[in-house]
Amino acid sequence: MDSLRVHVGRLATRKGRFQMNTAVNYTAGGLLRIRQAAQILGVSEWTIRQMAHEGEIKFVRRTDRSPMLFSTVDLEAWVRKNRQ
Repeated sequence: MDSLRVHVGRLATRKGRFQMNTAVNYTAGGLLRIRQAAQILGVSEWTIRQMAHEGEIKFVRRTDRSPMLFSTVDLEAWVRKNRQ
């Protein structure tokens, strides 16, 4: 399996404070939580939830109350499909 490292960063907040860059490590074919999926796609967690409920991105849950999990393969397919 290929292991990828995706860097996500923010330069500054409104108060002028700098935040550290974050990195998401994942293995192709693995499952990610909402926050990690949002970082990879460069959107908010709420956008990921909306995309999932609208069927734009597939997700899995073990139970109704467990967190949404997103396949890295599905996220990569979404990126390829929506590339400009």
